[in-house]
Amino acid sequence: MALIKCPECGSKVSDTASVCVKCGFKINKPVERAVGSVSRFGQSLWKEHISRAAGFVARSARSTWNLHRTVVIVSAAVLAAAILAVAAIAVAGGQKHQSIQAAKPLKDERDGRKYKAVKVGGYTWMAENLNYETDGSWCYDSDKSNCKRYGGLYDWNTAKSVCPPGWRLPSRAEWNNLVTAAGGWESGGKRLKSTRGWGVSKGSGGSGSDSVGFAALPGGYRYTSGNFNGAGTDARWWSSAEKKGGGAAYYRGMRSTSDSVYKYNGYKSLGYSVRCVRD
Repeated sequence: MALIKCPECGSKVSDTASVCVKCGFKINKPVERAVGSVSRFGQSLWKEHISRAAGFVARSARSTWNLHRTVVIVSAAVLAAAILAVAAIAVAGGQKHQSIQAAKPLKDERDGRKYKAVKVGGYTWMAENLNYETDGSWCYDSDKSNCKRYGGLYDWNTAKSVCPPGWRLPSRAEWNNLVTAAGGWESGGKRLKSTRGWGVSKGSGGSGSDSVGFAALPGGYRYTSGNFNGAGTDARWWSSAEKKGGGAAYYRGMRSTSDSVYKYNGYKSLGYSVRCVRD
C-alpha cells in the first residue's frame, strides 16, 4: 500500500481509499485510471499496428505473388519469342539454303564456251547470257565484242531452240519462280543484277548486289528494223510463252532506273537476250 495526496485538502490517504477520511472528497484513483488508459491505449495501438502490419503483409504477399506471376509470364513470353525468332531464322536460313545454291558450270559442247550457273528455286539457271552464234542471232551494234560482253540477241523462234542440249528456254512460270526467290517483282532486280555494267541513275536502280548469283547484264535489244538500243541500261530475256494470236511472245526485263523486274511481250522478230534453264 502507498500513500497519495488528496486533491481537495492535501491530506495523505491510502492509494486504495475511495474517499478522503479527512474531508470526504471522493478519490477517482487517477493513477489507476491513467494506468488503465495507458493500457487501453496500448492495446488499441497494438491492435492498430497489428492490423496495419497484417494488411501490409497481405498486400506484400499479393504484390510479391503478382510480381512473381508477372515475372513468370514475361519471362515465358520472352522465352517463347526467342524460340520463335530462332526457329524463324533457322527456317529462313534453310529456305535460303535450299532456294539459292552454287551449280556446276556449263560447257556448251557445240562451241566449247563455258557459262557460270546457279541453282535458284529448284531450277539451274545459266548465270550469263547465252552467246551462241547461229542464224537469227546478232551482236549488239553488229560488234562481236558486245557478244563477248553481253551475249547474243535472238529472235523468238531462234531462242526456242538455241539453248545447249539438256537446257531450254524458260517458261513464264520458271521466270516467276526465279523472281520470287530473288524477293519479288518490286525489288528482285536489285538481287538479280550484276554489280557492274548498269548505267548509274539517281535514286534506286543502277547496278545490283548480285546476291542471287544470276549476274543479270543489260545487253539491250534489237529492233526488227535492224537498229539497236539499250545496251548498258536495259535487259530483256525471252520466255517460251507466246501471246495469244501468235504474233508476239512474253519476256522479262530490267532497267538501270529501277530495282524492279517487269514482264511484257514483244514481236517475235525482235532481238532479245537468252538465259537457259534446266531442272
